[in-house]
Amino acid sequence: MHIERTSLEHLIEAVTLTFEPADYAPRVEQILENYRKQAVIPGFRKGKAPMALVRKQYAAPVLADEMNKLIQEQLDAYIRENDLKVLGSPMPWEAHTSVGDFERPDRFEFGFEIGLAPEIPTDFGNKAVFTRHHIPVDATTVDRQVEDYRRRQGTLSDVAVAGESDLLMCHIEELGQTGEPFEGGLAGDTSISLEHLEDKKARKALTGLRVGEYADLNPHAITRDHDELAGILGVDHDSVHNLLTNFRVTVKEIKHLELHANDEALWNAVFPDAGCASEADFRREVEAELVRQFDADAENIFRRRFVVDLLDHLNLPMPDRFLKRWILSSNEKPLTEEQLEAEYPAYAQSLRWELLQHATLQEGDVRISKEDVVAEAKAILASQYVRYGLPVADDMLTTYAEEIFAKEEDRRRLVDRIAERRAVDLLKTKVTIQPKAVSPEEFGRIAATVR
Repeated sequence: MHIERTSLEHLIEAVTLTFEPADYAPRVEQILENYRKQAVIPGFRKGKAPMALVRKQYAAPVLADEMNKLIQEQLDAYIRENDLKVLGSPMPWEAHTSVGDFERPDRFEFGFEIGLAPEIPTDFGNKAVFTRHHIPVDATTVDRQVEDYRRRQGTLSDVAVAGESDLLMCHIEELGQTGEPFEGGLAGDTSISLEHLEDKKARKALTGLRVGEYADLNPHAITRDHDELAGILGVDHDSVHNLLTNFRVTVKEIKHLELHANDEALWNAVFPDAGCASEADFRREVEAELVRQFDADAENIFRRRFVVDLLDHLNLPMPDRFLKRWILSSNEKPLTEEQLEAEYPAYAQSLRWELLQHATLQEGDVRISKEDVVAEAKAILASQYVRYGLPVADDMLTTYAEEIFAKEEDRRRLVDRIAERRAVDLLKTKVTIQPKAVSPEEFGRIAATVR
């Protein structure tokens, strides 16, 4: 048996296997002998049929079956012994013509293509610089958060006249050619926050109204969100584009929010365990909370961007032609060429990350134990209980976490979660990370672009 490897293109190679009769004949003869012992052939007692007759009936299919097994065994052994990092599975080499006839067996030759994984660098160099955006916490940011807490703890009441920051509960009706609502016209109920109403003319027209009074407005001045407006009026999204007439906005209720005083009652309600004795204490607690929150947000966005940006930076080559062919042949659901071309870039990028993650964890000798997985499950469960304000004992969390660990799919998902986090932690130590302060608005735009 002889194996020869040839480079076809970068990361795609051909492996040619040549088999002589001595490589396969003993296996085939042994199987045929077993067949003969069990065969029931008319005119002969069981196990007494001539080998020539058994060979005539079964030799070709037995040889084909054994040859397939032999090919797989030899390919697997060759890949293992030569430490080849293959992607997908070997595919028949289309440009190679197989040699051999199962009816008249002698020398056989088969060719296969293999796709190889790229070399994964472990030293990214000085050019691997990545930006970590964060929102700085200044006095203005603290002021806004304090006001937000005062709002949350404030008192909502009904008032007679709409003020600049009040909430209006309104009924809106489409106006006809006469300038009045008409039967069958579009209508609906909605709430309008004057404080957050973007259209200045509409805000001015509504401010000062009393319950029962109205203003005629362009419906797009009420909200620029077409989906929201469609929901208010009970129509589809496209219908909103054709609204050319004004709507009568009639005030049904006026709600006024009285902010809570910035006093000890507020401080204790927001931070019951902090023991704030002054406004300065309260502001320090607010600032610390914002720092933690903004840092967590910054880290979350950075980590998600970092993986994508690092893969773009490395630009790892892939055996694209081979992988596309392999996907087409092995996918459970048939794919068209168009579907493949559309979906392949995301698949290749995911595979790049998988290779980089594996290499990083291997270099760092990272091992994930049962204790790690159970601890991860407990942390997730605990956060869910906290979110819903439910108390739970640690021993109960441990029991639930053990039950999760026992389920293979859940266990694998948690292992993947831990592996990805630890891989990113290690990769961060290999690059230069530069912090950059941005406004909340800019941070929001950055977060919206994260893939």
